[in-house]
Amino acid sequence: LPDLHADMTMDDIIPSGQNVIFSLPGCPYIMCVSTGSGETVWSFMINSSAQLVGMQAGNLILIESDRIFALDPATGKLRWQRRHSSEQAAVLPAAGDTLVSVHLAKPEKDRKKNIQFNDRYIRWISAKDGRTVKQLPIEGDSSISDAMLITSDGKRIFGMTNHTPKQNHVPKIFMIELQN
Repeated sequence: LPDLHADMTMDDIIPSGQNVIFSLPGCPYIMCVSTGSGETVWSFMINSSAQLVGMQAGNLILIESDRIFALDPATGKLRWQRRHSSEQAAVLPAAGDTLVSVHLAKPEKDRKKNIQFNDRYIRWISAKDGRTVKQLPIEGDSSISDAMLITSDGKRIFGMTNHTPKQNHVPKIFMIELQN
């Protein structure tokens, strides 16, 4: 690859056959480059910085600030997309052909109507077509919010909350046990 890409970490690169797929900070494209020739195979324009989640159900999954995309890894063509708030949720591959999205928003209250809004749930999304497969509420410590990093061993989800230095918010590590 050209020297321009020499400072990338392996987390930024997804192998796909004889190609590598990556995004660069500040670059408005997801790029697929041939490992043999170094030539661009395809590029996909994004509107904000994107996180490459990985390959799932034959799709390249990526998230932007407000959407989840599934691309054909061979052509870069969009297969499906759906709205998603990455400010309050993190996404990772899950069992089978699904993705799991963990939403840990801070509970809010509508003082006029005295109603509590709770945007805290785990949502399983089909990596094949983007539809919601299942959604379950998350109960427990409401001070844990804004999931930043998550991983799973299939039985539990482990994560870290977002760090906000201006608000003296210290990141917290959490674990959510998945029950059938």
